[in-house]
Amino acid sequence: MELEEAEAVRPSKRKFHYHKAFGEAAEFLQLLGQCNASAIAIYIREPTPVERDYYIEFGLDIYNPLKTPPLTDNFWQCTVYSANSDSNGNRIIKASKAFQSWDIVPQLENLEVRLLGPNTAAETLSSIHVEFTPVTTAEDIAIQFHEPMDFDFSAASTEDEDNQVIFLREGPLLRIRMDIIQGVRTIIVLRNVLLGKIGGQTDISITTWTGGLFQNGIWLPGTKQDERLNFRNGFRLPGRVEILYDKLENTFQRDPFTYPEQSLWNTQMGRPAYAEFHFHISVQAEVGDFLMISAWPFQPTRSIFTLVESPIGQSISSNAVVKKAVANEITTVFGGQIHARLLEPLIPYRRYEVVTSVIAPTAQAAKDHGAVIQWFIETRDLGQLPTNTNDGNSREFPIVEEYRFMVSAVRSPPLASIIVSLDVTPALDAPTLLRVIAPLGFNFTENCIGPGDSVYIEACVPGQVTPSGRSTAELTVRGAPAVGLEGMAVGILVRIDSPTQTPVAKEWFIEGVDALSDRQLGWGQADGIDVLPMQDTMVIYPGFTGVRSRIVWRFRTREMVQAGGYLEVRLPFGFAPECSMATLEAIALPITGGCRVVNEALLYVFMNTTMVPREYVFAFFLTPPAATPLFNELSIILRDRFGAVSDAAVSIPGSKVLDKLRIREGQLLWTSTKPFRESTITVSFDILESLPDLIVAPDQQIDEILITLPYGFVHLVEKPTDLQLMNENMPLREVDYLDYFQKDRIRISLELNQSSWVTLSSGSYGFRFNVMVPSPLPTFNVWFVSLCSPSYPEGCSQITDPAVMATFAMTGRLPPGSAGSERINQMSFGRHAQNRTHIRQLLKPLKLSDVFKLRPDNLGDGAAGRKIGAFEKSQARGRERFGERCLVDERGKPALTYITPLSFASRSLQEFADSYAMLMILASVQGAFAGAWERGYTDQRVLLREIRLEPDVVVLLINELVQLGLFPGSLCSSSLRFAAALARQTRRFHLRKMNLASAEVQTALRQLGKLDAFLVEDCTLGAEGFKQLEEVLRSCVELSFLRCPLGALPPGFTELAPRALRLRSCKLDADALSEMSTAVRAQPELSAVELLTALPGKGTEGEGPATSLVSRKMALNLLALDLSENHLAGAGRTMALLLRYCHQLALLQLEDCALSLEDLTLLSRALARSRARVLPSVSEAKV
Repeated sequence: MELEEAEAVRPSKRKFHYHKAFGEAAEFLQLLGQCNASAIAIYIREPTPVERDYYIEFGLDIYNPLKTPPLTDNFWQCTVYSANSDSNGNRIIKASKAFQSWDIVPQLENLEVRLLGPNTAAETLSSIHVEFTPVTTAEDIAIQFHEPMDFDFSAASTEDEDNQVIFLREGPLLRIRMDIIQGVRTIIVLRNVLLGKIGGQTDISITTWTGGLFQNGIWLPGTKQDERLNFRNGFRLPGRVEILYDKLENTFQRDPFTYPEQSLWNTQMGRPAYAEFHFHISVQAEVGDFLMISAWPFQPTRSIFTLVESPIGQSISSNAVVKKAVANEITTVFGGQIHARLLEPLIPYRRYEVVTSVIAPTAQAAKDHGAVIQWFIETRDLGQLPTNTNDGNSREFPIVEEYRFMVSAVRSPPLASIIVSLDVTPALDAPTLLRVIAPLGFNFTENCIGPGDSVYIEACVPGQVTPSGRSTAELTVRGAPAVGLEGMAVGILVRIDSPTQTPVAKEWFIEGVDALSDRQLGWGQADGIDVLPMQDTMVIYPGFTGVRSRIVWRFRTREMVQAGGYLEVRLPFGFAPECSMATLEAIALPITGGCRVVNEALLYVFMNTTMVPREYVFAFFLTPPAATPLFNELSIILRDRFGAVSDAAVSIPGSKVLDKLRIREGQLLWTSTKPFRESTITVSFDILESLPDLIVAPDQQIDEILITLPYGFVHLVEKPTDLQLMNENMPLREVDYLDYFQKDRIRISLELNQSSWVTLSSGSYGFRFNVMVPSPLPTFNVWFVSLCSPSYPEGCSQITDPAVMATFAMTGRLPPGSAGSERINQMSFGRHAQNRTHIRQLLKPLKLSDVFKLRPDNLGDGAAGRKIGAFEKSQARGRERFGERCLVDERGKPALTYITPLSFASRSLQEFADSYAMLMILASVQGAFAGAWERGYTDQRVLLREIRLEPDVVVLLINELVQLGLFPGSLCSSSLRFAAALARQTRRFHLRKMNLASAEVQTALRQLGKLDAFLVEDCTLGAEGFKQLEEVLRSCVELSFLRCPLGALPPGFTELAPRALRLRSCKLDADALSEMSTAVRAQPELSAVELLTALPGKGTEGEGPATSLVSRKMALNLLALDLSENHLAGAGRTMALLLRYCHQLALLQLEDCALSLEDLTLLSRALARSRARVLPSVSEAKV
């Protein structure tokens, strides 16, 4: 049997089956089939012939042609042949039949369906690319998505709307009218297609049609031409990653309790951060798939990566339910992506939480990115598209710039209104408003803008207090909101009130804001400043209930306070202070105007003369209360005549009040005050009531007595018998009761066996021993007698040891009638009436200004009013004669002092030599810098020439002047001994005509230790000599080299940072100042002198040193600079830049410097933008 197929129908050899007629038991014949391109021959292999009318049925698997064959060829033919052949050899036909074939619907060839994006996740709008080759020409095409479900073409459109018109949209079915030409590749791009739900492999059917039309609003398709049904080789639709919660935290936000301020602000660019996402997926991610997170230009790190499963319904902040960790391993971190291989599957619609550490992009990287930063969370296998994705549809986390921010202050005493300098450098965005957050305790004033006109800031007002209690200020940028702050802003000055002490967290913060939108642009953090109390502050008093005692104050101030200032002393409540002209002891204090007690916790000590930076000591009396106050703290505040705080020391711990002991301070006596001579000292105390035993007062027992000598005194006790007891009833320890091995203190041990029979009974107890008197006497001439408790086995070796219960402070003033007191008192102003005649004769030709006035308390008793009236008239004549030099300037401060000394040639002063020497020191011959330092430094040269005095007398003069607080300046002498004696008292070393590299000078300076001022005249100093002096000079705030031929700055000179610098007539030139420029540029910070060496004075206008070359110390500390009498031709650029970067520079003195016209031009331009004064005016310079 032979079967001929219709044309183009190809049989398949894969399936060939047949069976017997219907209605009968199935019986399979033994057949053999052979196929070719269009026919199949079936051979019956039965042993017997098949009977007539035997029904045979068989089936074939075939391939349809691309289209329906022509009508004449579209038939199936079946012919049955006999096994025998005719005479011609042809097989005999038994039967035959022809059947018409079916119509063929052509299949679209090379069909491609791709997902273009930009979104690829389920349930998002995206674009789809359809491409195929039609077999038959058609007029329209139908596209239908079967899976995943809920594809929606309602909003879809074609890319070529002119030639491809959508005329029917029915959910996942879309019909497009277009020209479809046989064999021509056709491309359709669909936009705004709502992708199906869940995700997975797509199932698509596409058909083409002709002849369709709308009838009664219903589309009648017409004739189908080509089709492709249930096409599953298209794209796989990624599942949807839905982000339920997200946040980006910086390091501070993860610990808001430790960082309350930083945690309020956004993550800074270029800094570590932590991204956290809570999400679920719609398609299961299998084991071995990858979880990918990326957000270019963020850079993920391996530091932290956690993935957990959170129970459904658990709140974000809840920690009550344990979260299940999902096993994973990080495979790659590269190109802004982190890939983690899943070791457990992710189940659809379960809540997962992932946290990963990242580095935020830098400002430049964010700018180069130029688009919204999107966070992608995807699961991936090896397919082209992810299995789940969020398409980067996440919230853009705000990141802000990190500002370079520095804070500094010239002075920062407690409780003072200080000026703080701010340096800030924004990055790309220019803020129009700056918010400054000060440390806790600082408070911005009502108008917090600093002195002068700022080129950056227009106004400053206090802002809202932060939740942690910090004070804030809002600084409006000049020109805002149209113009913001661009580039580095240096020296923004703000005014703020300082707290009592340096806060624990002393960091300052600044926030850059767009004033119109209140959007944060960046923020920065600075190390802050320390609140610097008075140096060397000490307050000593014994706290015995109801016993009147002396309280001694010692302090060292850094500031100069003009006449009219006062000291404010605050005491704990309950004390009864006694302070008046009679009870105030000015041990080392300027002439005072008295003392006034306001209440039990407040009193004032008034100053009638100028207070210069140095050490001061005074005392008054008080009576402690019955018990230690709850707030047992004391404070001392130095205020100027306007009440502003110049310096302070606050919250000083007070002594414990001992209610069971009643002991009173005794006398301090000595026999001689001659320097380097022995003197017998007697110290004592009085016990008013016998001491209680151990049962009554276990914590108020006395086990040791410590006697501490003032600085410079040395006791001469070499054996126990050298110490005399003034009361033999003192219960001493039987063995080793005396410790005298330390030459500045003596320890006496008592024997207390807890019985009242051997405790100290009422009476006077004293100790007498010999000491060596130093020269000169120390400023802090106070002797201490400390009573120590047995509770500490180590005992007490100094007054600050915890074993010390109470300390008596006894002032070392000379008693009347003691040896040496008569001569000293003859040299003291107004201490005795017999010297008034001498003083009147000596003061007669002098014209005094407000800087030096005589008061009633230093004129002696009687006729004080008449003396004051006479001197006020003399002062008026002085003002009439000398004009402005004796007037008060526009700020209300005294003008420069002008005092005419006596003539040596016209008077014979042999009998008044010592008094005249004192007047010479007080009056002085003032140098060029007199009164020039507006910020607290006055250099008054004092020349002791042609005065024939014994060296010891001069030393005593110096000591007496320091004790009286009358010494106005420094002693310039060719005697190293005199200079060293003065430096010990004033910390100012002033020497002339010496070789500073000599061993003698080096030894003297090493013994002096730290100095405040180093001033030399006509001295030689080589590189080796300077190297030996370098340690001494580091602590100096004032340096003066007058007529010292330096030639060039020695190595190491650039590391000094004085506030006042004089290099007058030192043979310097512009080249000498630039010799060390290379070395200085390599240093991170520059001092005033370093700036000079870093700026060679060459180049075009507008050029300046790099920011790193400008020293913070120089910019804030340098107040005055004198470069007079040096050949500085060509250094105009150096001077101009100096004025530009030294914001506090108040005086630049340039006399006889041979400046050129170009130098003067540069200087004049710089002066227009500077607050400095140039003395003399530039017109007087030699051109």
